[in-house]
Amino acid sequence: MKQGLLFVLSLFVCATANAQLPTPYSTGFDNASERSGWHEIRTGSTAYFDWTYADAGAATPPTMLTHDYPVGNMNGDTVEDWFISPYLVLNASNTLAFKYYIYSINGSTTPMDYFGVWLSTESDDPAAGDYVEIANLTNAASASFEWRDTSNIAIPSTPAGYIAFRYRAVNNWFVANVDSVVVDAETKAPTVEKKVTVQIFPTLATQYVTVQSNEALSSIALVDALGRKLVYKSRPALFQRVDVSQLDPGVYWVVADGAKGSCTVARFMKQ
Repeated sequence: MKQGLLFVLSLFVCATANAQLPTPYSTGFDNASERSGWHEIRTGSTAYFDWTYADAGAATPPTMLTHDYPVGNMNGDTVEDWFISPYLVLNASNTLAFKYYIYSINGSTTPMDYFGVWLSTESDDPAAGDYVEIANLTNAASASFEWRDTSNIAIPSTPAGYIAFRYRAVNNWFVANVDSVVVDAETKAPTVEKKVTVQIFPTLATQYVTVQSNEALSSIALVDALGRKLVYKSRPALFQRVDVSQLDPGVYWVVADGAKGSCTVARFMKQ
């Protein structure tokens, strides 16, 4: 019973140590889960509409993200609002795509109107000065309520960061709407990830066992039925000989960590 539990536990440790966030990241802002981590920072006037969720007119119902124009702005106040994503794990080939439409009552914009997408690899606060523009979509404004699809917007190579929708307006009827946001990797030829495998021989040992792996390992550990780590070797050879002559008779496991992040477990018996 203990042996079976240890084997399952070893596999769990392998899986936990190498877990990664799922990709692609996507949201339609349709529920609390899809909105989790998104937040707004207002850097202009706060006396007018800001980013909000709307239940009518979504590209993919039921909900979309929207920013209405500054109704009743007679003072020339600048509304500038950032709607910022959770901190996202990215890579060198990530792209951003989403559905959007920008409505202007006369189909034109003023020099103060702006809608675009920005990226920060440091702080989520625009005041920190870390954001860089990755797309300016202001000129897509029209007098029609017609959803558009962005082409895949390349995200600059970075391990992680925040994506933000930036809205600015003063007194024009300028409305921005966003839906179906997807952060994905560029399409590439499929590749097969090579998983580390190990063989132990002999499996019924008295003096030594040899651990053979199909790729470089970062470490191997020999574990007994109580979960105790009895032997540990860092950066072992592809054919690693291990002295087991001092071990008590019983069943033991070798937990092997691959240099590329994968992990596996193999068993042998000491006479």
